[in-house]
Amino acid sequence: MENRTTPRFYSLPFPKNLKEIHDCGALNPDDATYFVCASSSGSGSGTYALLKKYVPEHSTDPKAHSFTVVPKMKTEMEIDPYSGLFYPRRQMLPGTSRAEKLKVRKIETELRIGLGMHTVEFEGETIWLLHQEVGDPVAGTQPLATAVRRTIVLFVNGVGRKDFLQQFIEHIMLWGEKKSSDTTIEIYRWSSAHMSWLNVMAKKARPLESVFLPSKIKERLIRDLNSYLSEQAVVWYRTHGIPYKRMYLFYGSPGAGKTSLVQALAGHFSMNVCFIQPTGPNFTDETMQDAVQRAPQNSIIVIEDIDSLFTKHREKEESATQLSFSGLLNGLDGITNPDGQIFVLTTNFIDKLDSALTRSGRVDLKIEFPLATSEQMKAMFRSFYPTLQPFGGCTLFTEEKNSDTEKDSDTSETVQQAIDNVTPIVASKADKDKIDELAGKFASLWINRFRKGVSMATIQQHFILHMRSTASECVAAVKTSDVWERRQDHLEMYS
Repeated sequence: MENRTTPRFYSLPFPKNLKEIHDCGALNPDDATYFVCASSSGSGSGTYALLKKYVPEHSTDPKAHSFTVVPKMKTEMEIDPYSGLFYPRRQMLPGTSRAEKLKVRKIETELRIGLGMHTVEFEGETIWLLHQEVGDPVAGTQPLATAVRRTIVLFVNGVGRKDFLQQFIEHIMLWGEKKSSDTTIEIYRWSSAHMSWLNVMAKKARPLESVFLPSKIKERLIRDLNSYLSEQAVVWYRTHGIPYKRMYLFYGSPGAGKTSLVQALAGHFSMNVCFIQPTGPNFTDETMQDAVQRAPQNSIIVIEDIDSLFTKHREKEESATQLSFSGLLNGLDGITNPDGQIFVLTTNFIDKLDSALTRSGRVDLKIEFPLATSEQMKAMFRSFYPTLQPFGGCTLFTEEKNSDTEKDSDTSETVQQAIDNVTPIVASKADKDKIDELAGKFASLWINRFRKGVSMATIQQHFILHMRSTASECVAAVKTSDVWERRQDHLEMYS
């Protein structure tokens, strides 16, 4: 927030657009308070994304015409004309004829503000918003090779109105929370070309229950994060002069659920996820520090496959990164880093990491992701089969269908509504006992057949391949699954 009683026009981030503000008539930049929200830099990026969605719904300018229609989601699925069940197009069985399936497509859009001036009303007053591009293009062959950034500048009449603008921003944040209902998380990636964070997508939050880890491991991690995020922890860190940050090391075999758990934790604690890939000729020690310092607030900062950057002897692996080992450590420990940050480092090979990276005081908690245990396999089976029927007994589409003709858009709408209103069938007591019995048999088959162990990703793939099988058929299919051979080859690569 910034307040200028005597604006120095050429120090503002929008000098070439001041005339447009003067032309508004009702607003004089010499007598206004303003606030800048950057599209992809630091804590303001979240506010920028919300304002782009908020303004079209609340614009008060009848002459406003600068809006952009953005594709929001494309739904494409196949419908079994006999059972009424749907599944992703890629998972249609080979050889299924066009007459034996129904294709459903639906494209949703949302309105966002375009470049230019916009106005909204708040607490009986007008707030002006200038949506603009700042910066100059840079040389590069890729479409994103540009230093241009978009910002939204908020203006309100009168100097010293920062508290009023702060109330408006808080109103926007509350509006965003109600819109999302805590069901989505924002995903950011650091762009060396832009030298800033890019909001690449909003993704539906993954329930913690969908990540199958040994219960003791999951409970320990959640308990630790709850403690760290408490007000008492903030006071304790500051009282003792200890940097208020938390760093976790997730290690274990590929496909064990390390990245999945990060996304689930972000949804559970209503946080963003920021991915840093410290590679490329432009990623230097200074870049590492900038990325960490400018990370959006309330985020989990993730560096995946940390072992691929440096060997145990601090030598660079074969890559184009300019980042040094000391630059990595300084970026993680920087005294200028914001308080309250959470880091997650992931690796498949903890023994390849230098002890300076994993020592106490730098890494607070190490979490091992083991190969699938009997407990995990049973829990996953019960999750995929709350009943004995395929798809957990969900009936998604019950109308009669003509498999010989393509359905029109009205049918597409009907299918979508059926999917949105799906109601699981609750299993009887007898069925629950049978499911428990099958879950135990399912786990035993995997363990006895595959002595070296198997990852949770492999188990999940088995359920995907047999999504239209009953619980009993899914268990029986373990004996003949070719996942064994593929998984055996995969494990030998990492042994």
